[in-house]
Amino acid sequence: MVLNIGITCCNKNLKKTIFNNGILQNSITLYRLLIKLKYKPFWILNGNDKFEKYFNDEKSLLINDINNTNCDLIILFGTEINKIFDIPTIYYHCGNRYYTDLNNLKYDLYKYNDVKYIRIDNIFYVPQHINLKEYFMTYGKCEKSNCVPHIYEPFFKKIEDTSYINKKLDIYICEPNLHIIKNSIIPMCIINKFLENKKNYDNIGDIIFFCNKDPCEYFKNNIIKRLSMINDNVDNKKIKFMGRFPINEILNNNRCIVLSHQTNNELNYLYYDCIYNNTLLVHNSKMFGIDRGYYYKDNCIDSAVRCLENAVKDHSIIYDKDILTEYSIDNKRNQYIYKAHIEDTIQNYWNSKLQSNLLKDKMIKLNNIIYIFTDNGNIISENKTEGYYLYDGDKYFLAIDNNYYYIYRLKKNLDIYYINTNEWINGSIEN
Repeated sequence: MVLNIGITCCNKNLKKTIFNNGILQNSITLYRLLIKLKYKPFWILNGNDKFEKYFNDEKSLLINDINNTNCDLIILFGTEINKIFDIPTIYYHCGNRYYTDLNNLKYDLYKYNDVKYIRIDNIFYVPQHINLKEYFMTYGKCEKSNCVPHIYEPFFKKIEDTSYINKKLDIYICEPNLHIIKNSIIPMCIINKFLENKKNYDNIGDIIFFCNKDPCEYFKNNIIKRLSMINDNVDNKKIKFMGRFPINEILNNNRCIVLSHQTNNELNYLYYDCIYNNTLLVHNSKMFGIDRGYYYKDNCIDSAVRCLENAVKDHSIIYDKDILTEYSIDNKRNQYIYKAHIEDTIQNYWNSKLQSNLLKDKMIKLNNIIYIFTDNGNIISENKTEGYYLYDGDKYFLAIDNNYYYIYRLKKNLDIYYINTNEWINGSIEN
């Protein structure tokens, strides 16, 4: 089935912002997967402001230009809309919405549209959030949901910079300090204990936290000052706090260890990009794999220190790239799961409308079946039993007999239409 699928997108320069935000990286990865499924994806934009796509073959439409003749499915992805369409709609939760809502209770960090404007026909969520399935469904007022694979496509390969060859290893912490699930508090405790050993101190170069260039007063006075090795080394510049940087720029340092920490967000593009680029990775994601990189359990600081020490000792690593096959958009299993749930969502949407007689004066084509409806929601033809109809440039013949409809696609050959019996379709009429 060839489908036009719109994905909501913030009006940004995707080339500049893709590696600043996991949601953007995820949305572009989904776009590439839809192309591989032979669909026709496009971005849904909220306005006319500047937008720059990441790949040259990407398409886009303004939200006010969307209708059910040019769009078969809408996927809400990170950016919500405040307009109801007569189009099947999937809400894709790639993040931990529950913790985001918890954050919002106090800090009002994220802005969302009033949920009354959004009709959701299905919810997609990724495996690390399976325990939130019922929350997503309750929140979205939706009775259907599907767990879909977390998908990945490498969009960059680090530049081999020989200037780092003779340097000590740096340690990078990339948790943004914007959310409960991804913050740098545990990594700071790990670094603090790691540096208490003078040998460790001497064996590494800089330690950089890519989170906040100027930490807030609470962070400085109640966390940093309690960790003496952190506090002292901020002053002597061995430890630096910098703003968020695109991950492709960070990983261009061939001489670094990425120290990561997460809470209930176990699949992360940071891990995949480290594996793809052979970057030493210390992490606490059991779901990603205890045998991938250097794994420490939960919030175990002592275990994480040992992982750091082992990474420093190993000095470099070459990963088996087959690790990433599980998440690849070329993985046939991943493709079939998305295809099945996407097409099932569309079929269910129109079937429910058919059963409730909500279709009026419309012709809908699903899996090469033509549904033709009157203002009463019934299938018709010109003389109530048969007729000819044009749809998508093709001409169809429809006949009704004993509560069954029969449809032939008619092909043009020297201006003479003939019936192609190989394309006979039949099925019972829903009243």
